[in-house]
Amino acid sequence: MHSGIQMTNQVSINKVNQAALATTAITDLMYQIYCYENYMPVYGPSLLFRGKNRVRLNLDSQSHKWNLSTLVDTAFEAIIECHGDIKAITHLKNWVPEIFTNKVVCERAVIKYEKLIYAINARQIWEASFDPDVEKKQFFSDFCVPGGSVHYRYLYKYDIHKGYHYSLRVKVDDKDDEFWLVNRFWFDYFGPEESEIGLIPYLDY
Repeated sequence: MHSGIQMTNQVSINKVNQAALATTAITDLMYQIYCYENYMPVYGPSLLFRGKNRVRLNLDSQSHKWNLSTLVDTAFEAIIECHGDIKAITHLKNWVPEIFTNKVVCERAVIKYEKLIYAINARQIWEASFDPDVEKKQFFSDFCVPGGSVHYRYLYKYDIHKGYHYSLRVKVDDKDDEFWLVNRFWFDYFGPEESEIGLIPYLDY
């Protein structure tokens, strides 16, 4: 591992330390594979699960190759979920063959990296071209969409596992200003009150 890389916990929404994410991910992966190969419990990456929130990974019923590939995938995905970008996953991809000799681990790191690069580029294109007026116009092209006085926003979130954006309806008053600064892809909708289970007739059933 590169001796000049120092870990830091100073990760914020606005500025994420990409080298620190990669360092934590590769350290986790080293420990996870050591535990797996020595028949010890394997827990999820510390970037996502810490302390009492640790989650034990189920690696008992699949093939050896599948288990190792899962651990590699999880390391990359943890970086993305923590606001990591191309720089961080490139660090991780480059460090894997410096540390591991296992062919499955090294080959899977390249495959996962290339998939994520494609997904990141596609996400950036989608977000750069996002036009709330276009999305709103398409939504209201159905004249049966019910109106009302409750202020909602249809928010688009990115699913890193599926590789695309999905929408969900959120009451504006239920979130603070910081939430809407972080979650920037949405359009306004004034509709009727949702039912007790969060549904609106016609839109949801």
